[in-house]
Amino acid sequence: MIAQRGWSRIGDAEWEAICAAVPGIAPEDLQILEIPVAPPWFGVRQHSLDELEESLCVLGEVYSRRDDLRRFCRASVIRAKDHARWASRSAHVDEAKRLLKAEMVEWMLVWLGDPALFPPWVSVRRAALTGPRFPPPEAR
Repeated sequence: MIAQRGWSRIGDAEWEAICAAVPGIAPEDLQILEIPVAPPWFGVRQHSLDELEESLCVLGEVYSRRDDLRRFCRASVIRAKDHARWASRSAHVDEAKRLLKAEMVEWMLVWLGDPALFPPWVSVRRAALTGPRFPPPEAR
C-alpha cells in the first residue's frame, strides 16, 4: 500500500487511509516501517528508557497542541503501559527486563496523570536512576 501510493512518510492522511484499509491496526504496528512515521502515529516506543522518554515527550507535545488527538495519545500510552506491566510480571521475562518494564510502567503512569508534568519529572527521575539497575545512556 505504501509503495503503491508512493508515500515517503506516514502522517494524518496516510494514517486515515491505513486505518480504512487495515481495521484494528495499532500505531505500534507502524514501528517496523522503513519510512518516517509522524507522531502520534508511531505509538510508544519502549525498547529502552531513552526511546520511552522520547516517545512520551513527543506524544505530550501532540497532546498539548491537538485536542482532536488527545484520546488517541492516551490510548497509545495506556496500551503501551499494559504491555510493559505484563512484561514486568511475566515469569518468562528475565529479571533485569522485568525491572526495566516496571520502571517504564511508572513513567507512563506519570504521563497519564499529566502529560505536561512528564518532561520535568523525567529529568528528576533520570538523575535518581544511577547504578547498575539503570546505567546512564553512555554505558548502555
